[in-house]
Amino acid sequence: MSHSLRRGDLPMWTVKGMHVMSEKHSGSSPRWSGMVVAALVAAFLSLGFGATAQAAPDTSQTARVQLAKKDYCGGSGISKWVPDRWFKADFSDSCARHDRCYSRASSTDRLVCDKNLLQDLRGACTQAYPSGLKGATCRGVARTYYEAVRKFAKGHYHGSGNPN
Repeated sequence: MSHSLRRGDLPMWTVKGMHVMSEKHSGSSPRWSGMVVAALVAAFLSLGFGATAQAAPDTSQTARVQLAKKDYCGGSGISKWVPDRWFKADFSDSCARHDRCYSRASSTDRLVCDKNLLQDLRGACTQAYPSGLKGATCRGVARTYYEAVRKFAKGHYHGSGNPN
């Protein structure tokens, strides 16, 4: 049996019970669909590459590592799939600063927090990849993080500054 796709038809992707659909299926803009796909591709590519085989640590060491481990760039729901790094570019410090900027203790406007996040993420990319295609791609991933935060993180801002 053959299926033909018309222009604008894209398949629905399922990732562990989450559905990511095309513009036709979900009603979202093509730009947003592209951002979701880019974020999922970045998350997928960051998993498992460059890993080395090691002996399993003892359980007490594992417990300490799990307590110390924090997902700065993600959270719950779909955002738990957002990685804290893109290959050699470590985004965790940038995301941790952004988390503090969104906290109740902050008086910084949300837009300033988000622009600082973008600048920090780009800095992490430049540090890891001073030039070339990987650097440019990393900065594109950083921009995707920024746009996702601008679009979806308003409800997580608890500072006393302007929440817009």
